[in-house]
Amino acid sequence: MGPGQSDADRRQRRRYLAGQNRGNQGHCHRRPLTGLPSIRAQIIERLADGPACTCHLVEDTGAKQPNVSNHLRVLREAGLVVAEPHGRYTYYRLQPEALQAAAAQLSHLAQRARTNAQNRRECP
Repeated sequence: MGPGQSDADRRQRRRYLAGQNRGNQGHCHRRPLTGLPSIRAQIIERLADGPACTCHLVEDTGAKQPNVSNHLRVLREAGLVVAEPHGRYTYYRLQPEALQAAAAQLSHLAQRARTNAQNRRECP
């Protein structure tokens, strides 16, 4: 966003970016992060394209800075994101290995669910 852009331009860009995450555009139509809060899922989607600082994520998601920072803290504590100081700014980067491990675990759980879909436990 350039300094000459109006608030209306910024709102329009936020609506456009929000539409991308609802499946209206691009690769986000799959919604693999459905169980996450939408801002957190948006942050992960953005960071998959490369490191970004909080100001980028605020602009991309349309969320307030404290909200983005809180979601980044949760993602760091979960080991999915690392913070890297760069001058006055801190850039955040996804940890591909952590995502790979989570994907493997989810894949294993999906297979177990398929295998045991008809195994109902009897009630006492």
